[in-house]
Amino acid sequence: MTSFCRKINYSSSNEDSLSEIKALKICETDRVLCITGSGARPLDLLIAKPAEIVSLDFNPCQNHLLELKMRAIASLDHEDFLEFMGVRPSNQRTEIYQGLREGISAEARNFWDGNMRMIRKGVIYQGGWEKYFKQLALVIGLVRQNLLQAIFSSRELGRQARLWSEVWDSAEWRIFLRFVSQRVVWKYIFRDPGFYRYVSEDFSIYDYLENRFEHAFKTVRLRESAFAALLFWGRFHEALPLYLQKESYETLRKNLHRVRFVTRPLGNFLDECEKNSFNKYSLSDFSSYTDEREYERIWHGVLRTATVGARVCERQFLVKRMLPAGVRAHVRRESRLENELEETDDSIFFSFVVAEVRSGAV
Repeated sequence: MTSFCRKINYSSSNEDSLSEIKALKICETDRVLCITGSGARPLDLLIAKPAEIVSLDFNPCQNHLLELKMRAIASLDHEDFLEFMGVRPSNQRTEIYQGLREGISAEARNFWDGNMRMIRKGVIYQGGWEKYFKQLALVIGLVRQNLLQAIFSSRELGRQARLWSEVWDSAEWRIFLRFVSQRVVWKYIFRDPGFYRYVSEDFSIYDYLENRFEHAFKTVRLRESAFAALLFWGRFHEALPLYLQKESYETLRKNLHRVRFVTRPLGNFLDECEKNSFNKYSLSDFSSYTDEREYERIWHGVLRTATVGARVCERQFLVKRMLPAGVRAHVRRESRLENELEETDDSIFFSFVVAEVRSGAV
């Protein structure tokens, strides 16, 4: 885990924040606790203008990325921001960074001064997972370039589903998917501890991925999914995450002061918070990085720090957990909404826990 916390692991957007927006129902009086990740999640939620977002990550590098994105939003117009991030071509990123660096913290400045290659290439695609996506896209592009073009030009789900069933879901695809589903691949190639350390031994990664890909091809308009473009092309195609869209930009610029970032493990941070600290929790897939004991500790921390009526959105990827027994009586699960989000979320691979807090500390 030490090396994992010394680099940018996620830099673009691997979640569909519209799901969090539906689940949390954020309004302007809310105090939101949000996992930082790539910085996309807190910035997407900021569009709803809550009173405060505390953006938390145990990896300081991810907060350095969020800080750089926020400084760039505050200083650049939208087109220059896209160019600096790497969404659009630019040969001016070094010069732009020099104009931004004095406005970020010393810790963030030291990090980025030491990672100028990422700045020059555009930080949006420089995370560990974004590099894996690019490699995957190169492999798929070598053998399925025309098929990819057909799928991402398709405006009808029926045609997209037929391309999946008749062409994409071949023996070669399944062999490839079985290879990338091996736990040794997740451990030694992807090297993200969240995707192998706590995955149950009886959980079939292959079956889960195959099912989710089939679901996506049959129900998600891939041309409209920023995550699908990242996965299959290695870059954003037509769709962009909310915080990169022009329509959101001025709202973000006016409300950046509402975000503060904290570098702490989630469980430790919750232990240090006072009661009634938050009424919205966007926790991503934190269960991927916790054992069962820590998972229970965090949920009890949520109950202790939440106001009555607080809303919680948790994603689950390969680590599927039931809520701890001591927590269930104090929350109301919204199963229908959870199922809806699993069906409609453009980032394809997640299931959801959506809950409203009925009472506090237990």
